[in-house]
Amino acid sequence: MINLPEKIKVGDIVNLSDEDSLKLSMSEGKGVTPKEYIIQKITKVKDSRGLASWELLHLNENDIIMIKKVDHNFDVYFHTYTGLPTGNRKQQIDAGFNWLFQAPENENDYHIIDLKYSTDVIETKSTGESVKYDIKPQGELSGFATIDPALSGVGELVGTIVEYANADGRQALITEIGELNNLDGGLITLYSGKQIPAKDVDFIQK
Repeated sequence: MINLPEKIKVGDIVNLSDEDSLKLSMSEGKGVTPKEYIIQKITKVKDSRGLASWELLHLNENDIIMIKKVDHNFDVYFHTYTGLPTGNRKQQIDAGFNWLFQAPENENDYHIIDLKYSTDVIETKSTGESVKYDIKPQGELSGFATIDPALSGVGELVGTIVEYANADGRQALITEIGELNNLDGGLITLYSGKQIPAKDVDFIQK
């Protein structure tokens, strides 16, 4: 069972011993040992209806661990940034990434902030492989968000989490984090990854 601390903090160490992490450690010349990361930043989002909460543990510039909690149960995922340019809703649409969202009922009269995320996303891997992910049954969930270390000069934050998966068990994730009253929306990031068995995750607190 995962050794999940009551409160995970920036600077804590997390060791991953799933198959891919062990292979990565071996490729780094460290032998068959867990892959060690130091948590650089933590983003938390709690659904406004109390259905779920998420802790996004930023391990480096590209990789995160997502801990999803529902009631007293939790799941752990490892995600990597897909390379889709980050930007708020307006910037994404202006850049031609309309496929992130469902089409509005009235193309000529809508607010960007009201757009719903697409029911599927397609990731094009560096190998040229295209992977299609379908939205999970809970759809998109939103609520208040926090970031540690806190950002100076930033007001109250809201976050949206949209989880996707495919028949092979591969996972994708859209996160949107931004200020409450920003009509251009928050910063959108697209990740892809996998679920990690709880037994393969261990925390060491500083």
